[in-house]
Amino acid sequence: MPTQRLTFADQELIIDLTGLAIWPGTKTAIVADLHFEKATSYAMRRGSLLPPFDTRATLDNLGRALAQYRIERVIALGDSFHDAQGPARLGTLERDMLERLTNRYHFLWITGNHDPELPDDMPGDCVSEHHEGGLVFRHEADPGSDDRAELSGHFHPKARIRTPQKPISAPCFAFDDRKLMLPSFGVLTGGLNVLDKAVRGLFAPDFRVAMLGQRRLFTFSNHQLEPDRTARVD
Repeated sequence: MPTQRLTFADQELIIDLTGLAIWPGTKTAIVADLHFEKATSYAMRRGSLLPPFDTRATLDNLGRALAQYRIERVIALGDSFHDAQGPARLGTLERDMLERLTNRYHFLWITGNHDPELPDDMPGDCVSEHHEGGLVFRHEADPGSDDRAELSGHFHPKARIRTPQKPISAPCFAFDDRKLMLPSFGVLTGGLNVLDKAVRGLFAPDFRVAMLGQRRLFTFSNHQLEPDRTARVD
């Protein structure tokens, strides 16, 4: 799996092409915005009949990605379900797939704006944020000052770069010395350009991105990127 090593707040991390971040020193994988059961949420709330296979595909991708590493724990950075009723809507196959993962790895579920509460019988632990090793793990980046370096999701960051052939837009990691924002892992999610003021304003002026390419990660300064028109992240 193509990866990139990243020294972040004196911790050695690995970011990879799937959108995972790995913390080898604690045998931990970090993932953001799985948005399980988004298609069924749209069907119930909006009448939008999307193919209801997004959870299955996301779980399959997650299982394959995690299997590449020697890890024991997964920290999910919120919006793991698209709404609070998502766990109850899991199909039998999807429930079995999730159970296999939670039996193999200890899951630490960070709550998000889409899933502020999770069922009491959810395997693993559920918290609003987690502090460990000088790092804080939360769903949405805190624009204020914080003594701890921060890992977050929420915005589904993506970046746009102009090539000689055409502009290319792709999900990305965004990071500076104190903040690391992960791309959305869910298969049925959009994204927000990191040059949007809602994202850019969270980072230092010299922040960078690692774009997810077809075969490898591509790192750019934010000054090499270009904005685009994007819809609201949902």
